[in-house]
Amino acid sequence: RARNRAVSMAHGALVAMIDDDELPAEDWLLQLLRTLQARRADGVLGPVRPQYEAPPPSWVLRGGFCERPSHATGTMLTRPRQTRTGNLLIRRASLLAEVGPRVRGIASCAHGGVDAALIAALPRLEIISHYGDGTEKIDLAAARARGVVVANVVGLVEACVADTAIALMLNVMRRFLYADRFVRTGLWTAPGTFPPATSLGGKTVGVLGLGGIGVEVARRACAFGMSVRYHNRKPRSGVDYPWDPDPVTLARNSDVLVVAVPGGPATEGLVDGAVLDALGPRGYVINVARGSVIDEPVMIEYLQQGKLAGAGLDTMQNEPRIDPRLVELDTVVLSPHAGTYTVETRRAMADRQLENLRRHFAGQPVVNRVV
Repeated sequence: RARNRAVSMAHGALVAMIDDDELPAEDWLLQLLRTLQARRADGVLGPVRPQYEAPPPSWVLRGGFCERPSHATGTMLTRPRQTRTGNLLIRRASLLAEVGPRVRGIASCAHGGVDAALIAALPRLEIISHYGDGTEKIDLAAARARGVVVANVVGLVEACVADTAIALMLNVMRRFLYADRFVRTGLWTAPGTFPPATSLGGKTVGVLGLGGIGVEVARRACAFGMSVRYHNRKPRSGVDYPWDPDPVTLARNSDVLVVAVPGGPATEGLVDGAVLDALGPRGYVINVARGSVIDEPVMIEYLQQGKLAGAGLDTMQNEPRIDPRLVELDTVVLSPHAGTYTVETRRAMADRQLENLRRHFAGQPVVNRVV
């Protein structure tokens, strides 16, 4: 988490961290100081205090922003959305007017966004290094028109997200979370009192979006003795899984529908009532894509009425303020959009984000260039 909010400098460039997370300033600064201390070893950052007492004199808290001048690395600037310290928040326009002409790079994350207006307000912007695989919140067309490089971390998150999909599948079909509560609450009074669940083996998994994550889901599903089919806009070369021409056909041929397509306007509401009807009352839906891909009100209605057997959701609409009806459903397993939340994966993502910044400002090609 600290690395996610840290800003790394290279060759005197100003890199702004755009992050809309709501984090108290004290906690945020503590995390940032710890991160800077950890980064000293590779020579990127100068000495900082190893523990939080008060901001060092070289740091200036300004309306929730924290700026640390550095002769070796330039200036670092980042922002929590809210503070507990009474500092007034600097309005976006004021901040951009002050630092916009100096910003050469943006370290973005999935919770924030880089729109055309922000790109236009940064005349020296050269690179957007994204801490995530999805780029639907970055205006790629605006970046391309300005010649701004956009890079992400594709290739580092697929296995971790696929693990999450399988875990959700296991928990919603085998009802392991309910089994745990069954024992803890004293309902296990005699052998055989726990109701039977559903096996994975012999079932068919329909992967909606056989990209990097979808391929990893398919491999894991096969290890559980499941059959795999998929839908992409066109058949993918080099795979032997059966291809279905549309999501409805895929759902009709599947027992479990795993949603792994990119987010954004092109896939909004892709899993609608017609797809859920095709999946049927014995079908399960697993979402490790974006909450916008599923017509959530329809899905909730189907779950309430028994028209759908269950759902495992790592992503939902209006995160983290999700529809309270989801919490009330015993046939739903929920995860706080934590598909990539392991120490190993997050470290690799942070390292790749910083690596791309360093490579760009050193005149080297970035890894995973999107634009």
